[in-house]
Amino acid sequence: MMVSDFYKVNIKKLYSLKIYDNYFCNTTIVVNDEGIATLTNICEVYYKWNALKKIYVVDGNVFIETFMRDFIFLARDSLNEILCKEIVDKIKTNTGIQVTTMMPSIIFA
Repeated sequence: MMVSDFYKVNIKKLYSLKIYDNYFCNTTIVVNDEGIATLTNICEVYYKWNALKKIYVVDGNVFIETFMRDFIFLARDSLNEILCKEIVDKIKTNTGIQVTTMMPSIIFA
């Protein structure tokens, strides 16, 4: 798909910068009653529900923006569709945030 390839190229270009060296390692996402946690072998970050700002679902990929201007990216190839929907539904239920289907402009700013 042409749109997906465009975003894929731009995301790869953005995250090839030296400051993102440690971003692409095995990451575990934990969603519980208190919020979302991202766990890697180098750090653990916990986001309470009130720290989440927006949810973007584009071409099966999920971008979760936080008020700290962090993005949690769930690639469509990393989760099955049912699990991805469960995560988005849990976020919507606990935050009241509605899903946006347009790519977040901050990604390419």
